[in-house]
Amino acid sequence: MRHLRLAFVLSAAAFFLAAGSVLAQGGPAPAPHPQPHEDQWEPTVSAEAHFTVLMPGQPTFSSKQSRNNVGRPITISSYLLDLGPRAYMVMYSDYEDENISLDNAVKGIVEGLPNGRITNDRKGIMFGHDARFVELETPEMRMRCRVFVRGTRLYQVAAIATRAEFPNAHIEGFLDSFKLSR
Repeated sequence: MRHLRLAFVLSAAAFFLAAGSVLAQGGPAPAPHPQPHEDQWEPTVSAEAHFTVLMPGQPTFSSKQSRNNVGRPITISSYLLDLGPRAYMVMYSDYEDENISLDNAVKGIVEGLPNGRITNDRKGIMFGHDARFVELETPEMRMRCRVFVRGTRLYQVAAIATRAEFPNAHIEGFLDSFKLSR
């Protein structure tokens, strides 16, 4: 049951992340953290989305058509690795225009987590683009994510886990391993 709830929470958070309208301002880059051990983690490469990331297993890819909060079509694609008490996700949403709001994306994440609240939220820069670095929690789970916009694409890199299974070093290694290839 908890496994299904975690997948649902990630899916709901991913869907709400897609709604946006105005680009937010950036700030300083996050401090670097240790990378996960490459012999334990596998690279996931998306040629279409131009990224690589290390995950502790092979994620499942999915893509669907949807509409944003003003009714315009968007394509939401994700790589999700659900390990039961924790999950790792890279999601990207393709919009028709560049009017994408990081504030709305973060608001959508919070609304997608039942009883969710932000415990840390800072603005920064990822790959030369405005970004948000957000930590959230519910009574049962913790979530850490990085959200940024590049052109007409909204990227979200997130890890969520039960409070008892939240391995800080692994989650930071996963988040830090995300790289754009161009």
